[in-house]
Amino acid sequence: MGLRSSKESIQLNLCGKSYNLKATTSEAHLLRKAAERLNEILDAKREHLNGADLKDLLVITAFDFVVNSLKDERELKESTDSVIALNKQLEEILNEN
Repeated sequence: MGLRSSKESIQLNLCGKSYNLKATTSEAHLLRKAAERLNEILDAKREHLNGADLKDLLVITAFDFVVNSLKDERELKESTDSVIALNKQLEEILNEN
């Protein structure tokens, strides 16, 4: 039987509302950091988009995250393709000798 990480109860504040979640110790750190970052982003957008309600701020923030995720995916694919091409070139060079 494998080792199982026990989960602890953590409380996160997201958009002024408190949420209780269960997470492992390593997950808890990541979740707290993510909640802090989300709140910072929303605060910055709230200042920049004066008068926007919370729903609009959340939609814009979610859209920004998706756009950034797609950019990251594209960059990762380009990097992976470059590594594969370089690996192929290296194998060809090594096979010549």
